Amino acid sequence: MPKYRHELKIGINSFDKALLSSRLSHVMRRDRFAGPDGSYVVRSLYFDDIDNHALMDKFMGAIYREKFRIRTY
Repeated sequence: MPKYRHELKIGINSFDKALLSSRLSHVMRRDRFAGPDGSYVVRSLYFDDIDNHALMDKFMGAIYREKFRIRTY
């Protein structure tokens, strides 16, 4: 049985971002891949078939979609 991932994305304002960053810094630390300012570079390359089925599923709001990507950090 396939397992599906569910993401819920919520935008936050600058104040809440700073507050969250401050709180997380007490329990998490950046790894060696972080830049001098603490940022990370993430690159993603997405693949689709010749008929763009993945893109069409996204536009149509399909509940279950497949996405194939290569991601580097």
